[in-house]
Amino acid sequence: MKIRISLSKPGLFLNKENFRQARGNKHAGMIIMDPEDFLQLTVTNQRVYNLIMSDARTLAEYNQHTKTGQGIHPPWLYISLDGYEYRDEKPTLKPGQVCGHEGRHRAAALIKEGITKMPVSLRLYVKGIERQCKPTPDDPWGHKNKWTRADIPSVFYGQFNQHTKAKINVATFKAY
Repeated sequence: MKIRISLSKPGLFLNKENFRQARGNKHAGMIIMDPEDFLQLTVTNQRVYNLIMSDARTLAEYNQHTKTGQGIHPPWLYISLDGYEYRDEKPTLKPGQVCGHEGRHRAAALIKEGITKMPVSLRLYVKGIERQCKPTPDDPWGHKNKWTRADIPSVFYGQFNQHTKAKINVATFKAY
């Protein structure tokens, strides 16, 4: 079964294998965001942005990978919820800051097609440890409690520039 997350125009195709891969990689859920925001949050400067835009294949080529069952992860962002990056001993980031990504070229392909919404899988970090589920006092390792929309920051900050930010429509978040 193919799942196509599309809005007004054809969009980025995803299938159930993409979702299985995301869950297996401790991703918490998915949001819909503007591919322009995704790309701005994950580039170091305008030169890199331009390079990715020029190097991106067509959307049809990326969708063909999914249609033919080739392994391609859904676009994702790693987000620090509390300012800690992977295994840090103290916070070095802003809460809501991107600390990893995949999918910039697919975002560029969507931008070139004029598509303003893309599915993005989220991997959430608390105290520098990725959490598929929300840690709570009765479940400190977060094995049982799914993340909710209330847990997702309404603003994400750039991976390489904390001044770059994007407002996130948390109403689109769906936990895996």
